[in-house]
Amino acid sequence: MYALIHQQRLAGKPQKRVVSIHASRKDSERALEQRKKRLGKDEWECNTRVIWTDKALKPGDIIEENQRLVWR
Repeated sequence: MYALIHQQRLAGKPQKRVVSIHASRKDSERALEQRKKRLGKDEWECNTRVIWTDKALKPGDIIEENQRLVWR
């Protein structure tokens, strides 16, 4: 499963909020491009990343740094 996450850049709080869930990497990258356009920012400014995880997630979930995530 692929997900877009929003990473809060706060010291001591490595939490990430799930923005959306996607079945394929292609779909998740398309969603990231749409989000960047909507916000008028690049990937680093909107703090959004694509990850792969085997955990069952849904939009709005909060995940921790120590959960099994693969950054793409």
